[in-house]
Amino acid sequence: MREFKALSYHFFSFSFDKLISCFSLVVLLFLLCVPVLYAEGPAPETSLGFNETATLIAEIPENSAVIGDSIQPMPDKGKMAYVVETKEGFKVCMNNDCSPLVGRVARGMLAVSPNGNHLAAVAQARGENEKARVMLNGNMGKAFDMVHDLRFSPDSMKLAYIVQADDAFFVYVNQDRHPSFAVIDPSLGLIFSRDSSHLAYVASDDGQSWRLVHNGEPGEAFEEIKHVTFSPDSSRLAYAAKTDGKWHIVKDGDKGPGYAGIKRIRFSPDAESRLAYVARDDDGAFVVLDGEKSKVYDYVPGEPVFSNDGKRLAYAVAEERRFRGIRMRMVVDGKAGPAFDQIGAYRFSPDGGQFAYMAVVDKDKEKARMVHNGEAHDIYQSIGMPVFSPDGRHLAYYLFDDGLWQVRKNGEKGPRVGAAHNPVFSPDGERMAYLARIGDHWMVIEDGEMLGNPYAWADMLTFSPDGRHLACAAAGYEDEGFFLAINGEEGKERFMSFLRGSRLVFTDDDTVQGIAVRDEGRSFWHIRAEIEK
Repeated sequence: MREFKALSYHFFSFSFDKLISCFSLVVLLFLLCVPVLYAEGPAPETSLGFNETATLIAEIPENSAVIGDSIQPMPDKGKMAYVVETKEGFKVCMNNDCSPLVGRVARGMLAVSPNGNHLAAVAQARGENEKARVMLNGNMGKAFDMVHDLRFSPDSMKLAYIVQADDAFFVYVNQDRHPSFAVIDPSLGLIFSRDSSHLAYVASDDGQSWRLVHNGEPGEAFEEIKHVTFSPDSSRLAYAAKTDGKWHIVKDGDKGPGYAGIKRIRFSPDAESRLAYVARDDDGAFVVLDGEKSKVYDYVPGEPVFSNDGKRLAYAVAEERRFRGIRMRMVVDGKAGPAFDQIGAYRFSPDGGQFAYMAVVDKDKEKARMVHNGEAHDIYQSIGMPVFSPDGRHLAYYLFDDGLWQVRKNGEKGPRVGAAHNPVFSPDGERMAYLARIGDHWMVIEDGEMLGNPYAWADMLTFSPDGRHLACAAAGYEDEGFFLAINGEEGKERFMSFLRGSRLVFTDDDTVQGIAVRDEGRSFWHIRAEIEK
């Protein structure tokens, strides 16, 4: 029998008496990218190659505070969703449009539709401490004992959630109620297909056997079900199901052979939707690709990864050695590579023609190398994950050796710096840039040369879709504040910070947008820059 703990969740509910004294800490922990560096003031007058517009989108009233870990930014839409606490209760807000007061809001149960037009939350009405309700666009729904796994479909047209009422569990999709069950598996939750036409979850009539529920229709009963997966084109569905002590892959309703265990079910991203998964028998672990078993290994800890065209597959395996302990190898196109102490991140290039992975040569002596298309690069103390250009012609990664960092691109190393971020390629693959720290200065490095001025802080580096423009968020020294920098030029608008967890987004070739903070964290601004053509 599979056991489940009772569904539960935590509400935002810290004492308002302590709110004002802790507000600054909340801001620093959740809203800001770095501590405040300046007092707001006018920016220097300069002639720029872009025009900025800063628009106030949310202002937190006095005697209230935004709950930092509730914030969901949408810079490309000029919006942000969040929960705010007042002395009387809580409100759920999209920009300055807030719901009526509620007693409490469930932590982690704030859902924004992908198009940014709808906002939902699980809340308790004021004075109602035992019941949970779904609040959609400020309107409170029915009261239930529990509401769990609130989510919108990818097309934003459906809102689904799990409900407990008395001793029954059931799913609502918009206003349609699915059949009731004794329990619905909370660990798997609700799974939408990418095209939003399918919804799957796992439920039980008696707590003993489990069924895959597809669009409200329960399937065959099994002892246990896990790893429910839709294909990228949404046309196929697979999951692992246990019966008579054996695990089977169930694909489009057809049950495969039984194994001791199944995990990591993956469809290829192409139209063929090839299927790979990791399985285990008494002899060891292996990968099953389109029904064909690979060689058996002691372990298959790595996730199977397809190339974008679905023609190639790679995964990491592990073998136990009598005197060397566990050693790992990459298996690419069915062929195992050399043994290493550990295997790190691995990936195909977007065109599928290249493959690279991180390998630890000696984990005790901190020695690692990149392996690219089977060729081992030089050994360093540490390396970063492989980054391919979109056209697949370039491979870059950062490395650490002799106390300093460098970025290596196609065998050529950039300047030695105190720290470096992962490199970023332009969509056409012609340009590569990264953020690097030298001493107390952060700077943008493009093709080995510094672009613009050194900064006290920089982040959110991104190229425009056509690759002509490069933007980042930055902070100056002393009273210069935080600003937008594009192609090495500093914007005129100044902020207390850029919003933590947000990013800069190019919405077209010549327009970049972000969200920033002013007024000691009490006001949020949408920054939009249009670059002169």
